Amino acid sequence: MIKYLSERKGGVFLSLVFAIVGNLAMVITPFYLGLAIDAMTLDMNLVVQYLWIATGLYSLSFLFIWLSNHISFKVSVDVVSKMREDVLNKYLQLPLSVLDTTSHGSLSNLVSNDSDLILDGLFQALSQILGGVVVIVVASIFMFRISVLMTLVVFATIPLVYFSSHLVSKRSREAFTNQQTIAGELNGFVSEVIHNQQLITNYNYHGQVLEKFSELNKSYNMVGKRAQFVSSLTNPTTRVVNNLSYTVLGLVGALAILKGEISVGIFTSFISYSLMFAKPFNELSASLSQVFAARAGFESIEKILKIEDEPDGELFIESDGTVSFVDVDFSYDPKKPLIKGLDMNVSSKQKIAIVGPTGAGKSTLINILMRYYEVDRGHVYLGNVDLRDIKRESLYDNISIVLQEPWLFNGSILDNIRYGRPNASFEEVIEAAKAADCHDFIESLDDGYDTIVHDNMSAGQKQLITIARALLSSGPILILDEATSSIDSLTEKRIQTVFTQIMKQHTSFFVAHRLSTVVDSDVILVMRDGKIVEKGSHQSLMEARGFYFELYQSQF
Repeated sequence: MIKYLSERKGGVFLSLVFAIVGNLAMVITPFYLGLAIDAMTLDMNLVVQYLWIATGLYSLSFLFIWLSNHISFKVSVDVVSKMREDVLNKYLQLPLSVLDTTSHGSLSNLVSNDSDLILDGLFQALSQILGGVVVIVVASIFMFRISVLMTLVVFATIPLVYFSSHLVSKRSREAFTNQQTIAGELNGFVSEVIHNQQLITNYNYHGQVLEKFSELNKSYNMVGKRAQFVSSLTNPTTRVVNNLSYTVLGLVGALAILKGEISVGIFTSFISYSLMFAKPFNELSASLSQVFAARAGFESIEKILKIEDEPDGELFIESDGTVSFVDVDFSYDPKKPLIKGLDMNVSSKQKIAIVGPTGAGKSTLINILMRYYEVDRGHVYLGNVDLRDIKRESLYDNISIVLQEPWLFNGSILDNIRYGRPNASFEEVIEAAKAADCHDFIESLDDGYDTIVHDNMSAGQKQLITIARALLSSGPILILDEATSSIDSLTEKRIQTVFTQIMKQHTSFFVAHRLSTVVDSDVILVMRDGKIVEKGSHQSLMEARGFYFELYQSQF
């Protein structure tokens, strides 16, 4: 947090200066009001003069405190805005291993709810504490000048206020931290429900979904109520202590007036100062729930921001598409080794197929090649350069990828196809769309390439658009991760014809579920239980009559 505030130290400084001036003017005002009260029996002109001074000080106080709060809010907004950017940037660079073990709801919660909590809490801290310190110091000076004894009575309440609010606030902070954790789980579950609504309907799973949501919602409500209940005790507890102080103060002050030690006006001023002195403590305790909620939110964000960035290379390269795996070991879990001692040289424009039953780990090799995960041992080379020495930006410029699940953002078809090459000409977009066999259906739409992507498009149509996107990016290496799984058989046949032509111009790695599409591959990697169990051409694997032979026979 200090880092973010230091970047806006000018705003923090101005807010502090305005807070000092504004609160100083406010604290001086009761002195003149007391003089006005005492002057009522002496000179009304003097009373009017004192009241004009008090009015001017109040006006000055209002102006500068408003300026301080305005700047504090602007600083808070800027800090949280930068924090949101940093969180999203960090999210985009997080290792896939972290994303796999983190709820998407929890991550999105950091950008939305947690950031809002920080905004509220930071504004409270800047606006209340800066001014509160000034009020406490200056009010103390005036009170000591009036009466040491009465000041000590006021000061005697401070330890009681502190210990009572500290005890309550500690419990409140713990409760708000738990609330944020459950909020992340709840948001993640809701996101999953929205994403899989059709599947839930098809399987009549509404009852189970509502039951699960009810459990999470009850937990969230219970923890939230506890947090609010505990935090709500802070302000009343503080006020009870202060009211006891005022009772004692009234008795001491009355005796001082009777003895002629102070005037009624000065005593009135002292009461105002004691109220001013107590107000920052009361306001701070009242806002502690927001402050601690903000702290809990920042701690969540800080955990993400503190995750070490994956090491990145420094080299920018233009590959010809050759890839080499040299003695590669890899595992997601060190206790469960998967790939062991993989050696494979892939020449430019070769076609590498990866096959196996569902759950065999066919995407593992893709994850390694994309450097989503680091290998445990060995080397992967693009050309003659180790992947670890290549800047990720450059690595991805050399690779075009089409995933199993088509992903399109909310925008036009044109923008979605241009996603990998924003500066591509319209003619190049059309060429890619034609190659992906989606130009005709796009042209049939009312707005053509300007059509906004929506849910009414079929999964096959969406996938065709993502294929066009990959073709437009035109990296020397093409990765197809079951890219035709969402396309009907007739369309798939047409697309496979397109892929056959495209693969002649690219080094291709493709995960396939239909073995008929891999027969002409240069190398077929057969995976089972996360391991490569066979490697070779279609003919050699069929002649070996091993696991690939069994898979192939099962489909024909």
